[in-house]
Amino acid sequence: MQKAALYVRVSTSEQAMHGYSLAAQEELLRRYADDHGMTVHEVYADEGKSASKSLDKRTELLRLIADAEKGRFQIVLFKDLTRWTRNAAAYYKVEERLEKAGVAWIAVEQPYLETVTPTGRFQVQVMIGTAQLEAEQTGQRIKFVQDAEVRRGHFPFPPHCAPVGYTTEKREDGNFLVIDPATVPIVKTVFEAFKRSYNLQRCVEAVRERHGIEYAHTQINRILRNPIYKGEFRGIVDFVEPIIPPAEWDALQRPKRVYTANKHVGEYIFSGMVKCAVCGATLRASCPDDRYYLYTCKNAHGVCIEQGKLEKKVLSMIAPELDRYKVIVKQRQKDNRAVNAERRKLTEKNRRLTELYMDGIVDRTEYDRRRKEIEERLAELEPAPDLPEVTTDFSEMYGKLTLEKKAVFWRAFLDHITIDREKNISIAFHTAKVLAERMAMLE
Repeated sequence: MQKAALYVRVSTSEQAMHGYSLAAQEELLRRYADDHGMTVHEVYADEGKSASKSLDKRTELLRLIADAEKGRFQIVLFKDLTRWTRNAAAYYKVEERLEKAGVAWIAVEQPYLETVTPTGRFQVQVMIGTAQLEAEQTGQRIKFVQDAEVRRGHFPFPPHCAPVGYTTEKREDGNFLVIDPATVPIVKTVFEAFKRSYNLQRCVEAVRERHGIEYAHTQINRILRNPIYKGEFRGIVDFVEPIIPPAEWDALQRPKRVYTANKHVGEYIFSGMVKCAVCGATLRASCPDDRYYLYTCKNAHGVCIEQGKLEKKVLSMIAPELDRYKVIVKQRQKDNRAVNAERRKLTEKNRRLTELYMDGIVDRTEYDRRRKEIEERLAELEPAPDLPEVTTDFSEMYGKLTLEKKAVFWRAFLDHITIDREKNISIAFHTAKVLAERMAMLE
């Protein structure tokens, strides 16, 4: 019995406008699978995702492709082509991977659109171009309407799209942005802290201490850069009441701004990788008095270590990892030699078979059968990608790295380091392959 993956997708606007709910799509696809003797492997649902967006935004579609490549199902079902994609470039990328995995698809409400038959594949080529054109034209129409609303002073987006510090207010002639008394103090705290320190970490700490909210550096950065806080939106000055005086906001945009966690960023070679064995929290990196680098548990569990000592301990643990990798490289080389030898034999066998056919010793039916067997076996025999060999002496190579390059190096293949109060450490490495690739790049 054929296994089917069900793919459902809906964007927020479509769900509200046309009722393309995920549940309704799933019910339709399950009914189709039952009627055609298929078993359902799993449902992959992208909610609030546009079909014209890039693939990295559609997480469930990416998961579906990965499962297809693992052979977990043989066919994909979806409602219609618009649920699958409106982007031609994205379609061909997906189709290439599914084809290699031997997985076809069917649009159940458009039975003439499928990749099972040559006719279906031809129809798809035509429809994909049409769908992308429709999506682009729809996008242009939406932008035109939004721009017109903005020029009238309206905020043409849902309430959840309002930036921090503002909320939406519905009036008779449209929606407007207004200051939100509940969140405007957060914005003021961010700008006040940055004005004093020009330091993102100080802003994070100020928001945490005053409002009990944990913001990432990227979120703080977006607040500081957003001209809405001086009252400007999409180039329209005085669009909304400013939270920060325009002159002050402009002054903070000058090149002297430093968007870093602190002045030693890049010098903490294990930043974000060291964890407390007591509470599991990531140790905080600091540089007291600009003299040495220290990693300390922020929850005061007594876990603390100096960077130099930690570095020596980690370096002493690398040798076994390198030895393990060298064994993997040798085995990979041996396996590839065997594969290449068999491929050469099959290629020669194919050449001799052609000569027998040309000489009339083998008839066309026998020739086609035996050649197909050879070609199928050749397709199965693909050598694995070569792994780079570690030729440079590790100690010599590592000793030449700057602090910033050391940070890049360790992050490339260390997953995390755990340390306890007695400064005993344990290390979780990434794969040996990643280790060697990064070492090759640094040579």
